[in-house]
Amino acid sequence: MPAVIPFPNRSDDQAARDRIEGSLEESLVVEAAAGTGKTTELVNRVVAVLRKGLTSVERVVAVTFTRKAAGELKLRLRQELDRALTELRSQAGVASEARDWEFEMRNLEKALARLEEARIGTIHSFCAEILRERPVEAKIDPAFEDLSEIEAPRLYRQAFRRWSQAKLSAPPPGFRRCLARLAFRNYQEDQSPFDQLESAGWKLIEWRDFPAPWTTHPFDREAASDRLASQVLELADLSSRCQRTKDNLFEDLRPVRDTADAIRRAEEVAHRDYDTLEAVTSGQERRGKEPARTPKGCLAKTSSLRAIAS
Repeated sequence: MPAVIPFPNRSDDQAARDRIEGSLEESLVVEAAAGTGKTTELVNRVVAVLRKGLTSVERVVAVTFTRKAAGELKLRLRQELDRALTELRSQAGVASEARDWEFEMRNLEKALARLEEARIGTIHSFCAEILRERPVEAKIDPAFEDLSEIEAPRLYRQAFRRWSQAKLSAPPPGFRRCLARLAFRNYQEDQSPFDQLESAGWKLIEWRDFPAPWTTHPFDREAASDRLASQVLELADLSSRCQRTKDNLFEDLRPVRDTADAIRRAEEVAHRDYDTLEAVTSGQERRGKEPARTPKGCLAKTSSLRAIAS
């Protein structure tokens, strides 16, 4: 198991740095905050390993998250190899062990000459290289291309649009509810329900290999919607009896009256459609910034209004 080296402040971390660069026979995990010099120590360690001949440059694997960081890592490694080689050459004739000097110099020269053979890149590029070496075992086309950060979202949007168009003839429940919400969308929102569904699909892609089963909690939507509609209609009826239209409570209950009107209009032309009812209540609930100005917040005032009305 690799040893774990915490990286303290630079003033008292020299022992850790010396171990990273000098203890080449053991595997290490370095934990440190950003900007503390992890990349520098990584480069120094790779140079030391190559210099001592413990491995060859084509067997070096160094991965990072972005192409920019990978390019910078390779550049720094080239600079440090060149610096170490120049330093060795300047010590010609001074070295205590000529054999070690020549051995290390040959190792550095080979490393510089074959640096492009080192696997220094992003995690994605490293995985893609392995897949291209083993396409039969991976059961993929060896001519595949890895998507760029710009191309991947574009292709996903195309696939999502094709999928949504194919589902329009017989939409599944979740998609049908999304379409119903579009009709009652609050246009002050940053995303429509359809956009939110598209974003949710993009996020789920990151979890496509998650092995745990999807947990669905039972929920009686029709019973809950009936209760909510009944409460909204009753509260709207009670608030409409208010004789002082400038009253703060009357103003706070405006979203409830709007929701009740929308429910009545929808049910005048057809029987209760629970997709529409859900869309109406969810759309109205986003109005206002204070909890008391949403239908759920206003429903808490029902008991007070009942007492006043009676």
